Amino acid sequence: MAYGSLFERLTGQTVGLLSRPTEDELATSILNHLNKLLQTRQGTVLALPEYGLPDLNDANASFYDSISRIRRHVEKAIIQYEPRLSAVQVLHDPDPLSPLALRFRILGMMAKDNLSAPLELGLDLINGAELRLQRVV
Repeated sequence: MAYGSLFERLTGQTVGLLSRPTEDELATSILNHLNKLLQTRQGTVLALPEYGLPDLNDANASFYDSISRIRRHVEKAIIQYEPRLSAVQVLHDPDPLSPLALRFRILGMMAKDNLSAPLELGLDLINGAELRLQRVV
């Protein structure tokens, strides 16, 4: 049985094609899917209009309102569209050297078949539009 996201299976980039995936392979697969999910603007996928994130630029919102709104939208998208990740928490991760930076930490438990392990990711919003997602080891 092939493992991985639908995108990975369609492109032939599946992990664990002949065996169960390792923890690193599963984490890489989840990270790849979350990169696609969180870089997609809601409404651009016709079959799933809610897939992705809404426009996060709101000039009327305060900095703290923006943090709360972004955290909620990211958490909701992951819970809805990444079933291999459970107990998802998205937390603001303030940077003392750059207090206006929008940094978040994503925590969850990844699971597939008999494999279960914690996963921690860092999410940075750069210039209000670009997202950078990386695994925290």
